[in-house]
Amino acid sequence: MKRINRNHPILPAFRGSGSAGRAPRSSRGQAYVIEMFTVIITALVILGASVMLLGSVNTYRLNTDRTMLAAQDAANALMLTSGSPSDWEQDPSNVSVVGLANGRNVVDPAKLAALNQTSYPALMGLERFNVSINITSEGNVIYQTGLVSNDNDIFIIDRTCVLMNGTPCTLRLVVSGG
Repeated sequence: MKRINRNHPILPAFRGSGSAGRAPRSSRGQAYVIEMFTVIITALVILGASVMLLGSVNTYRLNTDRTMLAAQDAANALMLTSGSPSDWEQDPSNVSVVGLANGRNVVDPAKLAALNQTSYPALMGLERFNVSINITSEGNVIYQTGLVSNDNDIFIIDRTCVLMNGTPCTLRLVVSGG
């Protein structure tokens, strides 16, 4: 068996508590543990921030989708139903569902005139929002009521309709805010 010469210039000298030119073994392990904790904590912070951001984006999208569906339902109720009771324009204080139709997509002028005497946003399920209703025919505004805010989320629903005299018109429901 060949004996190793520890004083050989190529082999490191094994003297003292550590190798020549290196930190002691215990401080190398501590540095590794500290480095690992730093990496893990950084990764957890990034992961947590990503989850929070994704959650807020999903919440915003869900609220936007709900608002859009509520606006579409309100526009459908206005143009496809006569309301409840069907003669609500006779006593607007007794209305439970607002509808402007005197037939499918036919606007009843009496119901239109009585609309301002109701709290129509609440009756349409849009009480949290600014609601505007416009009816135009051939570029002329026939009816306009409500408010629109300068909010980032503005939903515009257009429905093609006709007046009782057969003139084509467009109902525009604008929902904003919330």
